[in-house]
Amino acid sequence: MKIGLPEIILFQLLVYSTIYFFNAYVGFLLCVVIPVIALAIVILSVIVEAVERSKVPAKYYQWMITAVICPIIVLILFLLMDPGALAWLNE
Repeated sequence: MKIGLPEIILFQLLVYSTIYFFNAYVGFLLCVVIPVIALAIVILSVIVEAVERSKVPAKYYQWMITAVICPIIVLILFLLMDPGALAWLNE
């Protein structure tokens, strides 16, 4: 049984939502930091791929893009559901 892209997306959304639900501070930091790091890796991978072709499958780029998009979706949803979610910034 192969794990496809929809299962990976659902798993990421579930993990990030669970972390955010139990600890908003850690969830917020993860949802901000992980997409930045993943986006940097994707950009570097595309640049290196343009310079020298490799045997990296196209699925790698799809999975990495989901690693960028999923935490951002969770962050936006939790911020929309709870307008006072960033109250810890004022403390």
